[in-house]
Amino acid sequence: MIQLTLDYITSFFGLACNTFILLVFGSLSYRKYKIFSLAASGKYTAEGTITYSEFRPQPNIISHYPNEGLITYSYSVKGRLHTGKISPAKLSQRDVDQNYHIKAKVPVYYSPDEPSFSLAGTAPDSVDVLKKTLTSWFFTPFFITNLISFFIWFLFIKIHS
Repeated sequence: MIQLTLDYITSFFGLACNTFILLVFGSLSYRKYKIFSLAASGKYTAEGTITYSEFRPQPNIISHYPNEGLITYSYSVKGRLHTGKISPAKLSQRDVDQNYHIKAKVPVYYSPDEPSFSLAGTAPDSVDVLKKTLTSWFFTPFFITNLISFFIWFLFIKIHS
């Protein structure tokens, strides 16, 4: 299997696909990182209002974040109204009751490059931003796309051998 993987990586098809994948997902992840990091920097803030709040604690020892529900908020940037969602996964019932009830005011951190992208409550630190960006917008799509191109290459090799 290792030899087959090396053959794929060193083939013209493998090199072309990996170059394309790196360029596409590299630029996409950089763009997302820039937007996410600007929002997480805390420099660009607005006051948001919770517009919907639903919370259901789920006692589940398997999951690290067992809570379910939906919390939405609205905020305005340069006179334009935007909306966002807060995941209640890491929140407690007490957090929701005190800070995320309907009509509660929350700090919203947004990106000036894309004001519709925002984070509410507490902005994540730069390490979290980097981890989430690399995982969501680079490594996962890179792996899946590379797996698909490897499978296509493998089928082509099998058909022509």
